[in-house]
Amino acid sequence: MSIFSVPSRRILSLTILLGVATAASAQLPVNSEVWKERCNLLASSSAAIQNGKMPAELAAATRGVTARGFIVLAVNRAQAGQHYVACTMYYLAAISERAGKGADLTAAGDDAIVAGSELKLAQGQHLRMKEHTTRIAMKMHEMTGKPLILTPPETSAVLEAATTAPVTLTAAVPPANLEALVPKTQ
Repeated sequence: MSIFSVPSRRILSLTILLGVATAASAQLPVNSEVWKERCNLLASSSAAIQNGKMPAELAAATRGVTARGFIVLAVNRAQAGQHYVACTMYYLAAISERAGKGADLTAAGDDAIVAGSELKLAQGQHLRMKEHTTRIAMKMHEMTGKPLILTPPETSAVLEAATTAPVTLTAAVPPANLEALVPKTQ
């Protein structure tokens, strides 16, 4: 075995991992009008989400993805300043927490509070003390828990659920999507 074979394998492995991480990062959503609409829709349904009486379109939005998947992406997007995306992800985490067996109502409430705080941050508003303390408690919990990493299949599932979440509860076409449907005239 050559002296250079081990380091070159490590370098190759690190290069591949860096490439995968860069590709995954390039696919992460960024703020846009559609994310703003999703966040606003979910915020307007916050009370219904917290008490478990949300419209069926919202209840189905998580597509069975666990709350942790949405939280990992929410933390990532919040740190990147993508507050509308983070808001949506935290609300989807709250919906996921309410679903299925062993629903965690406290976690769902905390997720909804942090989601609302992300919306406020996106709008340049100040947070209330409850929002600050809930955000800090959630960050501490996440930092001391499992690493905030998703596998590629987990990331794909979260992104698919989040990007197909409704932007409106009516049959009308959302304003942000009208541009794609109507050809531009000069």
